[in-house]
Amino acid sequence: MVLSLWSCADGTLEVVHDPENRFYEIREDGTAAGLLVYERHGDRITLTHTTIHEAFKGHGLVTILLRESLGDLRSAHVPVANRCPVVDRFVERRPEFAAVIGPPPAAVAR
Repeated sequence: MVLSLWSCADGTLEVVHDPENRFYEIREDGTAAGLLVYERHGDRITLTHTTIHEAFKGHGLVTILLRESLGDLRSAHVPVANRCPVVDRFVERRPEFAAVIGPPPAAVAR
């Protein structure tokens, strides 16, 4: 089931969470504009990559997508690791989200 997290006043932008398919999505006028994709390992989430479709770049959508997604994860108190450089840059500029991202998981011995 897709869950709506946020929409702007006029309804043209919406951020949704699709836990079954493991992504957050931003939509503009109902069209998918970008994704934050994650993996789930037990109770831990690892953010893997963020993408904004070419036609929607330069409109600040990644900021909205990450703000709402990380806010959702913070309120759910889910342990979060990150492997996405876009998320790294976002958190560097917005330290209020730093506590959402935990330390990387320990390396697995081979």
